[in-house]
Amino acid sequence: MTSKSVAAPVRFDLLTLILIGGVVFSAAWSIAAADWMPRLDLLSSTVLAGLLMGTLLATRRWRSVKTHIVALLYGVIFVTFVVLSQLPDPVYGWSWLDTVRQMIIRLGEHIYLWLEAVASGGVGKDNTIFLLFLTAIFWLIGFGAAWNTFRHRHLWRAVAPAGIALLINTYYYGGSSSLMPLLFLYLFCVLLYAARSYTLVQEERWHSTRIGYSPEIKRDFLQIGSRIAVAAVLFSAIAPTVLGEPQIAQLWLGVSRPLRSVEESFNRLFSGLQPHGLPFTNPFGRTLALVGPRALSDEVVLEVKAPEGRYWQAVSYDEYTSNGWQSSSTTREAMTPAILPIVLDYQQRAAFTQTVTSFFPNSSMIFAAPEPIAANRSVWVDKYPGDGNLQMSMWTSLDQLSNGDSYQVVSSLSRATVDMLRAAGTDYPAAVRDRYLQLPASLPERVRLQAKQIVDQAGATSAYDQASALEAWLRLNITYNDQIAGPKPGEDGVDYVLFESRQGYCDYYASAMAVMARSLGIPTRVATGYASGEYDAQRGVYQVHQFNAHTWVEVYFPKYGWVEFEPTASQPSIARSVGVVASTNDDPTHDPNANDPSAQFHNRPPKDLELDPSLGPASPVNASQPLDQMLWVLIMGGGGVLLLVVVVVTLMWLYENRGGTRRLHGGEWGFAHMTRMSVWLRVHLTSSQTPYEQAEALSVAMPRGESMIGRVANLYVRERYGRSAADPVEVRSVWRDLRWPLWWTGLKRRIPRSISLPRKLRRRF
Repeated sequence: MTSKSVAAPVRFDLLTLILIGGVVFSAAWSIAAADWMPRLDLLSSTVLAGLLMGTLLATRRWRSVKTHIVALLYGVIFVTFVVLSQLPDPVYGWSWLDTVRQMIIRLGEHIYLWLEAVASGGVGKDNTIFLLFLTAIFWLIGFGAAWNTFRHRHLWRAVAPAGIALLINTYYYGGSSSLMPLLFLYLFCVLLYAARSYTLVQEERWHSTRIGYSPEIKRDFLQIGSRIAVAAVLFSAIAPTVLGEPQIAQLWLGVSRPLRSVEESFNRLFSGLQPHGLPFTNPFGRTLALVGPRALSDEVVLEVKAPEGRYWQAVSYDEYTSNGWQSSSTTREAMTPAILPIVLDYQQRAAFTQTVTSFFPNSSMIFAAPEPIAANRSVWVDKYPGDGNLQMSMWTSLDQLSNGDSYQVVSSLSRATVDMLRAAGTDYPAAVRDRYLQLPASLPERVRLQAKQIVDQAGATSAYDQASALEAWLRLNITYNDQIAGPKPGEDGVDYVLFESRQGYCDYYASAMAVMARSLGIPTRVATGYASGEYDAQRGVYQVHQFNAHTWVEVYFPKYGWVEFEPTASQPSIARSVGVVASTNDDPTHDPNANDPSAQFHNRPPKDLELDPSLGPASPVNASQPLDQMLWVLIMGGGGVLLLVVVVVTLMWLYENRGGTRRLHGGEWGFAHMTRMSVWLRVHLTSSQTPYEQAEALSVAMPRGESMIGRVANLYVRERYGRSAADPVEVRSVWRDLRWPLWWTGLKRRIPRSISLPRKLRRRF
């Protein structure tokens, strides 16, 4: 009874193990080379352990349930010890056993704090969790590759997980290390692995059917597989050129758009990782984490042609979560390209146009001076609910932005003077108060006391003077350092920079000012993007490098809207006019935009914005409009075909296994499957017929399969009436060759004679 419930292991082959090892090791080496965090070289030992454990268990005649329980137990032990060896804050006991116990407790604390942070909407900054996640994944990849090689010959189940990990890592990595050789190694090993597996299957089949063959045929198969593998690698070397074609890029954009939310969630869960070089996706997302040191290169990311430059904004954040910022409760609306779709009814603002050239390999982020109001391409506008004036979080392009693509965008910059902002008052709209005065209940009280002490010492009474006092104090008392260690898990980021480190970079400066301003009742938000960069006077452009990545503060003033402040000591302070600009707003007949660029801005189209007039005025559009109709046809048609295939295959499987054939094994299993197909072939079998008579009746209906039908009958008779059990591998091999001809013959017998099939199909079966 036990022997029937245990699948026979596939014959062990050293070359197959080496090839499948090359498949999974290429993925592990790729992630280690990307250097997302220290000590990712441990993935190699994890893969090796998983492969060896999978090979050992797959070649034993154990039940699958027992095998997987043992594998899970050893996997948990191995992964735990790997992670414990890399804890950033190890603890030690009186003995090695006590040390292990203390370390496990410490790991549990890391997991608890990480779960608490992400469950509350915050960000996960603990790289220990990422290491735990990766080692567990690669243990399963290594074990699954060996299991699906030596217990079942499931080629795609063995190679696909490593391939997915390799492709995801290669796609998102943009550093200086070249990962393409590892991708080529993966392709080469996969193709040789497929050739070797096919050879072994055929060899087992020939051996079971006693067909003579030359031992050199294995070498011939490997030579042919090697040539195919080399050809595939050479093709993959030129594939990026093909994949860069606009049609294919647009298709990928439509398919990958739903994955953006997955990317943003991953960035929130593992915000402590260090990206290297240019990322292949948007460099900023809905989460801004207060983490440790950062490394920014000198690569050029943007060129902006504009009459002036201070900041090139990407995202603004409204909610502080003790360990970072996030954009909360935004709604997304699509806008077609047109002039000024956004109405900002603020005073003393001027519109100007920028032409931005993006050098990201694959991004959709729209960068603009603060308060963008129009663009010359279709965009997503992520906005917060508000009354009257829209509160926007970020703009992203509906179309893919490739390296070197340009776009135009219009922004509304504040020209309000110091005296105007001082006199703005505190009559904030309810939507602004509700959203931009938020602070977590866990904020330490000493942060609030520090803010009050700063403004009291400065004698600041108006909101502008209080914000300026906080800005000046931070520039004077906090030392700029972008290599700080970062707050500990569970420690408030603002409290950390104000009272512990007294050092930080722009993320910390901006967070500290925004949180302290909110504690004083001043609506504030944090914005991120890039500083202006270097101005090239000859070309008239601002050249922005990756090291210009910057975060600043925006304070809300009634009638004037959002105004930028610069608390970071390494950046130049913002110069504002002090005197009052003559206002003509009281004259209803006067056009404030006629001569004075700093007067009230009433949604007038700037003259220098060139748009395609055929695109028409801006209006909200359905989210499906950006996708080309042909793309939707391909997606819907492909999905329909895939669904039809799944349904048909499922029905075929149910038909073949009706009557409980899954509980049968060996020759009995193969004969039951074959005779079940008699109804499909329209052949009447009776219980009085012998197995050979039933096989002969089936052979009459399908002459081309006579030898295979006879083989199945022989195996069944030998097993049922003799003393030799049929080889399950041989039975399944014969059935694989027989099943499709059976289905095809039955289909032909159901097609009316008046319908003629193509000659090639008639000859094939």
